[in-house]
Formats: sequence, structure tokens, C-alpha cells
Amino acid sequence: ATFAKALLIDNADFVEEITETLVDFRPPLDHTAIEFIRAAYQLWTSRKLVCKEHGEIESGGSCPECIFVPKSPRAGLLRQLDRLGEVSANEWFRLTSDSFHAVADLARQKLIELAASDDAILCRIIEEVSSGSLDPRILDQTLKLPIQAGSIVAQRSEALLRSDDLGVRLATISQLTGEWIEPEQAIKYLRKALKDEIPCIRTLAARTLRLFH
Repeated sequence: ATFAKALLIDNADFVEEITETLVDFRPPLDHTAIEFIRAAYQLWTSRKLVCKEHGEIESGGSCPECIFVPKSPRAGLLRQLDRLGEVSANEWFRLTSDSFHAVADLARQKLIELAASDDAILCRIIEEVSSGSLDPRILDQTLKLPIQAGSIVAQRSEALLRSDDLGVRLATISQLTGEWIEPEQAIKYLRKALKDEIPCIRTLAARTLRLFH
């Protein structure tokens, strides 16, 4: 297919434009296009990013010299694969740690969408945050989902309040106004946190507690 060859051209801007138009193809792309899009995605994943000033970037998604972030069509290609049902939850979890921010952000957003209708995914997000495998900032959206207080998911979420990871505790405290915990229990925890030895925990607890009044 002509579009398949275009996706392999070594020009991120051009490929990104082509990728954005794939959704408008008539007739619409079907599963016969998957192998071409996947091949393009794998090729762009293997290609080293290049800074215009300092050359190839050995690792990470930005130049360590000037923090320049080169363009990459990978996130757009992933969106097309997802639209065709070709990105699994396991792959999204793996991609949350991708060095390219657009890909990692997309992966986190897709996991939130999946978790909204799948308790198993929701539980896994909580577990991976607890283990340090997943950035705790995902809790900002996760704990806004309709989680029933007292449920298994809610209990696992409450356990995050006792985490040794400061980032996990802060992210969880900031969501204590959500449906996942009874207000009385949240207030009880916040009052206790006002005496925490860590200043930023005390500050956030006081700020969150004011939201209950």
C-alpha cells in the first residue's frame, strides 16, 4: 500500500501528518493495514532520536545537552493501532515507562479509559503504583473514577496512604475527597496527617481537610 511506504520515510513531521490522516481514509483502514502500521511503529521505535544541534540521542526522549525533544510519530501510530484493537493492556502498562513523553502520556490515558470499565485493570494500576512500577501521578485520574467505598479496589487504594514512597502518599492524600473512601474516614486520616513529621504531608493534609468544610 502507498501509505505504508510513506510511514517508513525518515521524516518525522511528514510521517506524523500521514498518520493523522489515516482515520479519514475512504474506505476506512481495516485489519489488513495492521502489519504496515505495526512495522512502521517498530521502525520508528528502533530509530534513534536526533537533536539538530548535538546529533543522535543515545537514550531517553530528549537531548541531554539542550533538552530538545525531537518529533516522533510513534504516539500517532499507536493511536491507529489502538483504533484497530491491536494494543493490549499489557502493552499500555509497559509503555507508561517509555522515554518518549507523548507515548508514556498516551499509555497512561488509555489505562485510565480501560480502568473505567475494568476493575482488574484498576486493581493492577493501584498495585503497580504501590510497587513503584507506575508513576503515582496516575492516581490523580484513577482515584476520580467511580470506586465504591469499602470495595477491594478502595481497600487497596487506602493502603497507599501507608506507603513508604512520599510521592505515592501525596498523590493519594490529594484524592481523599473522592468516592473511594468514606468522608468520615478521610477526615480521620487527614487529622492524623496534620501531625506527620514530613512538612509537605502536613501542608497537603491541611489543604485537603479544608475541602470538607
